Amino acid sequence: MGFSKKFFLPTGHLVCDCKRLAVVRVEWSDLDPSRRFHGCAKDEGGCDFKLWEDPPMCYRSRVVIPELRDRCEKLEAEIPELMLMVEFLSEKVKKIKQLRLYCCVG
Repeated sequence: MGFSKKFFLPTGHLVCDCKRLAVVRVEWSDLDPSRRFHGCAKDEGGCDFKLWEDPPMCYRSRVVIPELRDRCEKLEAEIPELMLMVEFLSEKVKKIKQLRLYCCVG
């Protein structure tokens, strides 16, 4: 994305290079993780308008935020497998309780 001149409507709304109302987006690149900017409202095929809302991040933030994001994504990817394991073990516990009850009654 390139950088463009600011153009505001009389209402105060920011307009992109292709004359659409600019929207606030979040950059998730490693250089600018979670940094907000104003960009074209059209996702695909829109203009390259970009105006930063947030100031640049310090070096430490640019290192830590992507690491935390990657760690969260990894942990979230494990959730379905862990849910299956919980379901499997719950069934196993239920069977063990039934066997224990059967052994004590019989």
